[in-house]
Amino acid sequence: MLRKIVHIIILFSVSLQISYAQDDSEEEVAKAKAFTDEVLLEEKRALNFEKFFIESIQQRSIENYDKALELLIACKAIFPDNVAMLFQMAKNNFDLKQFIEAHHFCDKALEIEPDNFWVLELSREIYLKEQNYSEAIQVQKLLYKQKESEAGNLLRLYYYTKDIKGGKDLLKEIDKKNIYVTVIGFYQKYFNKTQEVIIQKQGNNLRSDKKENTSSLSINKDFTNLIEKLEKQLIEKQYKSLLKDSEEALSIYPAQAIVYLYKGSALNGLLNYKDAVEVLETGIDFVFDDPKLSKKFYNALIIAYKGINNTNKTNYYKQLVQKL
Repeated sequence: MLRKIVHIIILFSVSLQISYAQDDSEEEVAKAKAFTDEVLLEEKRALNFEKFFIESIQQRSIENYDKALELLIACKAIFPDNVAMLFQMAKNNFDLKQFIEAHHFCDKALEIEPDNFWVLELSREIYLKEQNYSEAIQVQKLLYKQKESEAGNLLRLYYYTKDIKGGKDLLKEIDKKNIYVTVIGFYQKYFNKTQEVIIQKQGNNLRSDKKENTSSLSINKDFTNLIEKLEKQLIEKQYKSLLKDSEEALSIYPAQAIVYLYKGSALNGLLNYKDAVEVLETGIDFVFDDPKLSKKFYNALIIAYKGINNTNKTNYYKQLVQKL
């Protein structure tokens, strides 16, 4: 589109030059020529920016982050306030664990576009890696302000930081706005301490109810014994039993990531890849600073996404495994 506009301008300028020449106006011809030269120079700058930027994306895709940054520096010399470029600078520094630099470029981008969701999201991830949860919560509040679906992530941060007041206040908003949050019952029990909330349907129609422990789970409720049994079922490929027991286990431990992993693995074993993706993507949100467990989730997600022929997601999680 840019090239088309430039070509139209050039043609228009040439016609002006011809017109002015016919009027024997050397001054106007010179002005038209200078204008045309300026447009051509701007087009060249834009094309160079595009060339360097695209190549930086390609280098990032093969995890050559240093080379990607070199190319982005060339982009920065052309258009220093380009938000997409600043965002990529932040992402590559983040992948290199250069968090100070990553913050710098996020901040620069947010000076230009304060409400840029993707930059805010990356900023939150940097703070989480630094275990700076107070700042992560402040950024997460901005994300929640833009998208109510971010309520779950904010609630999870309140859970990690044991911010009971923040959690209670947010739960009231969630209930008032009828926002769906995964394992809301667990958060209700944790923050309110008095009762569990049973999720009746996806539309977040909730009712408070004291839930008696009448689970038919036929295994020892001690968590260690529970995991040992689920692990044994996985090793022996008893996928139907593993699915049943992991589902019942989630009713007792709805915030334990490893239980989601067992359920997702059972669904993979039963070739129910679509449901496996949903379970695993939910469970991975409860993984916190545990590279070994993260790797298990990534490998399970590779199987699930491969099963539904999602090549992009499959490759994405393969890259995450390689980073660990």
